[in-house]
Amino acid sequence: MGLFDVIAFLRAWAGVAAGAALIYWVTQAVYLLYFHPAAKFRGPKFAAVSYTTYCYHWLVLTQISF
Repeated sequence: MGLFDVIAFLRAWAGVAAGAALIYWVTQAVYLLYFHPAAKFRGPKFAAVSYTTYCYHWLVLTQISF
């Protein structure tokens, strides 16, 4: 097995891994938007499917007191 065969093998598996990650993210977003128990509450849809709002509030609005 030459070097080019190894590179081609890794490239193929990288595509499979990227496709699996994309399918996972899409199915999780659909679940969180439509089937999760908290989906019946109103609010921004982007905040429902991502941790961006949580990270923002945790990083920016957390106060450190000594």
